Amino acid sequence: MGILRLISVADILTAGNAICGVLAIWFLYWLQPDITIGSSLIIIAIIFDGLDGLAARKFGTKHDYGKYLDSIADAISFGLAPAFLFFIIFSGVGERGNLAEVQIFIVSVATILIAGCAVYRLIKFSMEGFRYEYFAGLATPAFAFLIVITAHVLDPHRSENDYMIIPFFASALILFGNYLLISNVKYPKVRGRSAVYLASAFILALLSLMLIKTFALFDEDIIYIYYRTLSIIALITVAGYVILGPVYLWMVTSNKSSEKTKEKNKNQSRK
Repeated sequence: MGILRLISVADILTAGNAICGVLAIWFLYWLQPDITIGSSLIIIAIIFDGLDGLAARKFGTKHDYGKYLDSIADAISFGLAPAFLFFIIFSGVGERGNLAEVQIFIVSVATILIAGCAVYRLIKFSMEGFRYEYFAGLATPAFAFLIVITAHVLDPHRSENDYMIIPFFASALILFGNYLLISNVKYPKVRGRSAVYLASAFILALLSLMLIKTFALFDEDIIYIYYRTLSIIALITVAGYVILGPVYLWMVTSNKSSEKTKEKNKNQSRK
């Protein structure tokens, strides 16, 4: 009973994050190459990850282990699960002749780096990241979302993506994401109304897509167009954050620094 008294709302949400990550791996394995449920669980884990931080700030916590529990959950949901997703989608697709071994090697390297860099990023964040108002390097949830959307948009199991270059292009993209993950590039933290709006949009998009597919509300062509449109919008959103996030943070920081300089000059002139 003593242990139960230590459990907070944030801890329950963190557990939800970890459970979604484990279930994602399970569904990805048993339903491959269909990644619908597995990738959806990774996105739900991202939502849980945002909510547990909000709950910790709003309701507090009863112990000091929250950030370590959160890192363990994130390692599962945003490291292992996306790595597994990437491997089953982009390894060994079709007959590539002499390039088959090269493809598997490159995809395997990208897969190992996804998990390894995510764990390194989480260790680094647990040690020093909480004291900053920004992310030093791309956050693991954003990186996991990038992998999920890349898998959906570039899925080589679909006829329109059946090109030899697709697995190599996806690996190059994710390797660049790995670099951003462990870099010191500054990214803004998405909180407040922006986080609520994004989470609501993701939930509505997932629910609508699942309902449409489950109950076959439209014919397959319309469902595919809807799915493809959602995937491309999501890719544009995460790409915009990855590319423009540091620029936005630099502009905000520059404006604050300029305002402080002006205020300091005013105070000096008054003296």
